[in-house]
Amino acid sequence: MGGNIPKIIESASSVRDLEARLREDGHSFRTIGGLKAFAKKEWENHQWPAVERILDAPLEEGIFPTVSFKSEGVEYVLHGIVHGGNRIITPGFGADPEVKRYFKDSALEIVSPSFGQRRSFFIDLSSDLGQGCLLEQGMSNLVGFAKKYELKDHTCDRKTIKLPPIVKLAITPPLIASFLVIFPPLFGLTYLIASKIKDPKDTKEAFLYTIMKSLKDPRYQLKAFQVQTAAELPQPLDMELENMIEKGSARQWFMRLYACQPRLPTTAERSFWTARQMEKYAKKNGMQKLHYIGGAGHTSQIKYCLEHPEYDLEAACRYKKERHHH
Repeated sequence: MGGNIPKIIESASSVRDLEARLREDGHSFRTIGGLKAFAKKEWENHQWPAVERILDAPLEEGIFPTVSFKSEGVEYVLHGIVHGGNRIITPGFGADPEVKRYFKDSALEIVSPSFGQRRSFFIDLSSDLGQGCLLEQGMSNLVGFAKKYELKDHTCDRKTIKLPPIVKLAITPPLIASFLVIFPPLFGLTYLIASKIKDPKDTKEAFLYTIMKSLKDPRYQLKAFQVQTAAELPQPLDMELENMIEKGSARQWFMRLYACQPRLPTTAERSFWTARQMEKYAKKNGMQKLHYIGGAGHTSQIKYCLEHPEYDLEAACRYKKERHHH
């Protein structure tokens, strides 16, 4: 042992590659969960000085979190926001009115006056100038764009099950009841913990602190995005480990049961699918520039997939199966 672990993490091209390099350095892991915990702890400790600099930097007004890059002749501009959740299901994690106004104003600034026109309440984008904007599913009301620009990433175009009304009527109440029993207390406790953080001492505290602040004060949206980007494992390790652990987990089965969809995708699968849909959309419409507004947690994953058109997310799951058989 004794190798530079952060350097090993940074140079690894996949989870398979990461574990092989760590094994050579004398580390072994019984489970993928153990590997993830080790890698995350080492990386977060390594990144703490960078996170501290982000926390200490002055707050800036009206800066929309943005990552811009070119791939396959198209300029992609990703905007990752902390959009929060339902105030009943996720108490303490709903966006304040001021933050919601910031989302709409910032989104409008993206498409106007370069392109776009207002039709009724929503913005209908014009692609005449070779540029456009797509949204994560559920974002249209939040940013005021026409719903047709949402990508259906909640199901990733997978075949869904349409239950008979009487069956749905029978199973929906107990499912909603169980949802309300589990999630509000969980998020409520997280909120209580996060609200007590005044001076973050590590990356986990910094993440919770900036998330909470960003839902109350729009100036913290950029900080929350920067902290998350700095603290998460380099891609594709972050999304591969997340996907390997989430796929087939109790959490995923619960969400599938709640949505009555047995093929509900994982978070990483949604990011991967979104990137491929963006590629198709840009190509089909001859776009030179394509914006995307979605949750901050998807941004670096989508970016990696767009920058690596041949990337195969399922390769990590195949490795997990191989590893299990050995």
